[in-house]
Amino acid sequence: DRLKALAALRPDYIEEPLAGGALETVDSSPVRLAADESLAEPGRAEKLAASGGCSVFVLKPMLLGGLARCLELSRLARAHGLEVVISHGFDGPVAFAAAAELALALSPAPLASGLARHPLLDAFADVRIPQLGEAEIVPGPWAGLGVEGLR
Repeated sequence: DRLKALAALRPDYIEEPLAGGALETVDSSPVRLAADESLAEPGRAEKLAASGGCSVFVLKPMLLGGLARCLELSRLARAHGLEVVISHGFDGPVAFAAAAELALALSPAPLASGLARHPLLDAFADVRIPQLGEAEIVPGPWAGLGVEGLR
Protein backbone atom coordinates (compact mmCIF):
# COMPACT_ATOMS: atom_id res chain seq x y z
CA ASP A 1 0.00 0.00 0.00
CA ARG A 2 2.83 2.40 0.80
CA LEU A 3 4.55 1.72 -2.51
CA LYS A 4 1.27 2.47 -4.31
CA ALA A 5 1.06 5.81 -2.48
CA LEU A 6 4.68 6.61 -3.40
CA ALA A 7 4.07 5.74 -7.06
CA ALA A 8 2.12 8.99 -7.46
CA LEU A 9 5.37 10.87 -6.68
CA ARG A 10 7.11 9.05 -9.56
CA PRO A 11 10.41 8.19 -7.79
CA ASP A 12 13.23 6.74 -9.86
CA TYR A 13 13.31 3.81 -7.44
CA ILE A 14 12.91 2.90 -3.77
CA GLU A 15 15.93 1.40 -2.00
CA GLU A 16 15.48 -1.70 0.15
CA PRO A 17 11.77 -1.30 0.95
CA LEU A 18 11.47 -4.82 2.35
CA ALA A 19 13.29 -6.62 5.16
CA GLY A 20 15.24 -9.84 4.91
CA GLY A 21 15.00 -11.87 1.72
CA ALA A 22 11.64 -10.41 0.74
CA LEU A 23 12.99 -8.42 -2.21
CA GLU A 24 13.63 -11.69 -4.06
CA THR A 25 9.97 -12.64 -3.72
CA VAL A 26 8.49 -9.51 -5.32
CA ASP A 27 6.55 -10.34 -8.49
CA SER A 28 5.53 -6.79 -9.35
CA SER A 29 5.69 -3.35 -7.83
CA PRO A 30 4.11 0.00 -8.71
CA VAL A 31 7.60 1.56 -8.43
CA ARG A 32 11.04 0.26 -9.31
CA LEU A 33 12.88 -1.33 -6.41
CA ALA A 34 16.61 -1.19 -5.66
CA ALA A 35 18.89 -3.51 -3.73
CA ASP A 36 21.39 -1.71 -1.51
CA GLU A 37 22.73 -3.05 1.80
CA SER A 38 21.44 -6.57 1.08
CA LEU A 39 24.07 -6.83 -1.68
CA ALA A 40 26.69 -7.27 1.05
CA GLU A 41 25.24 -10.65 2.05
CA PRO A 42 27.17 -13.52 0.40
CA GLY A 43 25.34 -14.89 -2.63
CA ARG A 44 22.50 -12.42 -2.32
CA ALA A 45 23.35 -10.29 -5.37
CA GLU A 46 23.16 -13.31 -7.64
CA LYS A 47 19.74 -14.27 -6.21
CA LEU A 48 18.43 -10.73 -6.52
CA ALA A 49 19.64 -10.34 -10.09
CA ALA A 50 18.03 -13.61 -11.14
CA SER A 51 14.76 -13.11 -9.24
CA GLY A 52 13.53 -9.99 -10.99
CA GLY A 53 12.50 -8.49 -7.64
CA CYS A 54 14.56 -5.38 -8.17
CA SER A 55 15.64 -3.34 -11.16
CA VAL A 56 18.54 -1.34 -9.66
CA PHE A 57 21.70 -2.22 -7.74
CA VAL A 58 22.97 0.62 -5.52
CA LEU A 59 26.71 0.02 -5.12
CA LYS A 60 28.62 1.49 -2.20
CA PRO A 61 32.21 0.35 -2.78
CA MET A 62 33.53 0.61 0.77
CA LEU A 63 30.56 -1.33 2.14
CA LEU A 64 30.58 -4.04 -0.53
CA GLY A 65 34.23 -5.08 -0.59
CA GLY A 66 35.85 -2.43 -2.74
CA LEU A 67 36.04 -1.31 -6.34
CA ALA A 68 36.74 -4.72 -7.89
CA ARG A 69 33.72 -6.26 -6.17
CA CYS A 70 31.53 -3.39 -7.35
CA LEU A 71 32.75 -3.90 -10.92
CA GLU A 72 31.71 -7.56 -10.61
CA LEU A 73 28.31 -6.55 -9.24
CA SER A 74 27.79 -4.02 -12.03
CA ARG A 75 28.55 -6.67 -14.65
CA LEU A 76 26.12 -9.06 -12.95
CA ALA A 77 23.43 -6.39 -12.78
CA ARG A 78 23.79 -5.36 -16.39
CA ALA A 79 23.82 -8.98 -17.55
CA HIS A 80 20.36 -9.29 -15.98
CA GLY A 81 19.08 -5.98 -17.36
CA LEU A 82 19.37 -4.08 -14.09
CA GLU A 83 20.66 -0.54 -13.74
CA VAL A 84 23.52 0.48 -11.46
CA VAL A 85 23.93 3.50 -9.19
CA ILE A 86 27.17 4.31 -7.37
CA SER A 87 26.76 5.78 -3.90
CA HIS A 88 28.64 5.94 -0.58
CA GLY A 89 28.38 5.13 3.09
CA PHE A 90 29.34 8.64 4.28
CA ASP A 91 32.93 7.94 3.28
CA GLY A 92 35.95 10.15 3.80
CA PRO A 93 37.59 11.96 0.87
CA VAL A 94 39.77 9.11 -0.43
CA ALA A 95 36.95 6.55 -0.50
CA PHE A 96 34.56 9.18 -1.83
CA ALA A 97 36.94 10.02 -4.69
CA ALA A 98 37.33 6.30 -5.44
CA ALA A 99 33.53 5.92 -5.64
CA ALA A 100 33.40 8.89 -8.02
CA GLU A 101 36.06 7.31 -10.23
CA LEU A 102 34.05 4.08 -10.28
CA ALA A 103 30.97 6.03 -11.36
CA LEU A 104 32.99 7.63 -14.14
CA ALA A 105 34.31 4.23 -15.23
CA LEU A 106 30.79 2.84 -15.47
CA SER A 107 29.30 5.78 -17.32
CA PRO A 108 27.30 6.63 -19.20
CA ALA A 109 24.64 5.57 -16.75
CA PRO A 110 20.94 6.33 -17.15
CA LEU A 111 20.53 7.01 -13.42
CA ALA A 112 22.32 9.67 -11.41
CA SER A 113 24.96 8.50 -8.97
CA GLY A 114 24.33 9.16 -5.30
CA LEU A 115 27.55 11.09 -4.79
CA ALA A 116 26.49 14.52 -3.67
CA ARG A 117 28.83 16.03 -1.12
CA HIS A 118 27.73 14.97 2.37
CA PRO A 119 28.16 16.97 5.62
CA LEU A 120 30.81 14.68 7.12
CA LEU A 121 33.22 15.78 4.39
CA ASP A 122 33.23 19.20 6.07
CA ALA A 123 35.60 17.66 8.62
CA PHE A 124 38.11 17.64 5.75
CA ALA A 125 37.66 21.31 4.80
CA ASP A 126 41.21 21.60 3.43
CA VAL A 127 40.90 18.51 1.25
CA ARG A 128 40.01 18.92 -2.40
CA ILE A 129 38.14 16.08 -4.12
CA PRO A 130 38.53 17.04 -7.79
CA GLN A 131 35.80 14.72 -9.05
CA LEU A 132 33.10 16.73 -7.26
CA GLY A 133 31.63 19.39 -9.49
CA GLU A 134 28.65 21.56 -8.61
CA ALA A 135 26.09 19.06 -9.88
CA GLU A 136 28.15 16.42 -11.64
CA ILE A 137 31.06 14.04 -11.31
CA VAL A 138 33.99 15.53 -13.21
CA PRO A 139 36.60 13.43 -15.04
CA GLY A 140 40.07 14.86 -15.08
CA PRO A 141 43.69 14.42 -16.10
CA TRP A 142 45.03 13.72 -12.60
CA ALA A 143 46.94 10.59 -11.70
CA GLY A 144 45.31 8.29 -9.18
CA LEU A 145 42.44 9.82 -7.25
CA GLY A 146 43.73 13.38 -7.42
CA VAL A 147 42.77 14.10 -3.80
CA GLU A 148 44.78 17.03 -2.45
CA GLY A 149 45.30 18.46 1.04
CA LEU A 150 45.44 15.33 3.18
CA ARG A 151 47.87 15.59 6.06
